Amino acid sequence: LFNLDITSYPELAYMAGEMEELSVIYDFYVEIREKIKEWSGTLFAELDMSVLLGGVEGFTSMFMKLDKKLKTRPPYTKLNEKIQDFQGSIPLIEDLKSDALRERHWQQLMQITGVQLNLAEDVFKLQHLMDSNLLKVAEDIEDLTTAATKELVLLHVRGADRGSRRSGHLRQRLRSNGVHGCRGRCCGPGTHGLR
Repeated sequence: LFNLDITSYPELAYMAGEMEELSVIYDFYVEIREKIKEWSGTLFAELDMSVLLGGVEGFTSMFMKLDKKLKTRPPYTKLNEKIQDFQGSIPLIEDLKSDALRERHWQQLMQITGVQLNLAEDVFKLQHLMDSNLLKVAEDIEDLTTAATKELVLLHVRGADRGSRRSGHLRQRLRSNGVHGCRGRCCGPGTHGLR
């Protein structure tokens, strides 16, 4: 137009490329942060672990598909840490969803984490657990949930043992009254107690 030479600015082209690469990482980070925020707002009693597991698997898969040259960027490392931290907390959250945990186990968890939790079903959310820094005390949580599960198993075994002893006593009393518990195997059908 004014017969001026067109000046190229290689620095601008370089910066545009840099910004494009960083925006890919940033957009992915925002997506992950928003999804975790959404999940964290869920009441713990209504938490569906399959949704969390599927979401984390999806993020991990998408993360692995990012361009290899992005891996040298510091934001890439931060994004990887965010995904790894959340992924690492999933097994702990899953363990804490166990029916084996009783009130006293939750009290022990609060002592371990140093965080008080309001366990009311209409108040207690995933975010409250996330704020407890579960990963810092992961081994203690695993020990706690393993012990709770073993206690539940023992209770069931003892209950079954008591039930079998009771049924043994019942069979003994029936036999003493002339009633067989053979279901027709030894004395034929329809002859129980007809001796």
